[in-house]
Amino acid sequence: MRAILALAAAAAVVAGCGSSGQPAASTTAPDSPVPTSASPSASPSRSTVMPPARTTIRFALATGVDCEDGSIGAYNTTLDSLWEKRIGLEGGAATLTVPVDLTRGMSFDIQCDGWPGTGAVSAIVLQYEGAQPGEVPATDAAGMPTATRASWCWAGTTEEQVDVGLQAYLSDGDGSPTGGVAAVWTVPTLATTASTDGARWQDTYSGMLGHQDAPYC
Repeated sequence: MRAILALAAAAAVVAGCGSSGQPAASTTAPDSPVPTSASPSASPSRSTVMPPARTTIRFALATGVDCEDGSIGAYNTTLDSLWEKRIGLEGGAATLTVPVDLTRGMSFDIQCDGWPGTGAVSAIVLQYEGAQPGEVPATDAAGMPTATRASWCWAGTTEEQVDVGLQAYLSDGDGSPTGGVAAVWTVPTLATTASTDGARWQDTYSGMLGHQDAPYC
């Protein structure tokens, strides 16, 4: 009887061990780890900043520059067909809203009754050679820009709104119908780009740039 009990006890011990005689590994799956504040998390997606679909350009003549029945012309000559629009100046100010994509390669001119005759429409100079974007162009004691070359082709913008200040130098010159000067430029200077023919700078006449039909870029 004691031999039978001893055999039964030995069988029970063997049943609880592996083939190596060590306790058998548990078949119960471990619990899934519980996330903690120290657990790595997915990086937040970086939002893409898109430029506005349209931009508003606000022009304002400097104090003391009178412009009767004035208007500003806006052009883009880099497209397959000429884009142009004319807006009136009221109290020396004008506002134009256009697609942002249209601003690169834009150019502007200004016409005011009573200004000196020049034989050409006064283009608005966006950048005089030697003046960096954001700077105020240099002028002489009479207020005439000192640079001899300038550009009217805008590099464009991605801003929703751009404020463009305008300064002017007016002179009757020798008094002849084409001897006057009406030079107008942006303050501060705007960045410009080369025209489609690769040229960027044009010679000025007493600080003025002018055109006969459109300021081509």
